[in-house]
Amino acid sequence: DVENGRRGPFVGEKLELLAELLELSEEDTAKMYDLAGQFKGNLPYDIQNTLLHDQVGELALTALRLSKSIDQPEAKWKQLIRELEESKAKSKKEKK
Repeated sequence: DVENGRRGPFVGEKLELLAELLELSEEDTAKMYDLAGQFKGNLPYDIQNTLLHDQVGELALTALRLSKSIDQPEAKWKQLIRELEESKAKSKKEKK
């Protein structure tokens, strides 16, 4: 029913369970959270608590607001994303 648009997407822990049962990759899970959030007009489930209640969320909101007032904000965001991806890859290597 969800896939055919007869009912809205799952929310919260049900999304987590669905991702686990379907053995979705991290990327596919994030896409599912994004689509469910867009459908409901909400933030994606996996970042709600972080963005709304954690200190890093306050920093992210500040960064988003600041990016609206700079030249080439997309390039800055792409650079930040690359740096975060590199950091994540390095962290994974160190854990092995």
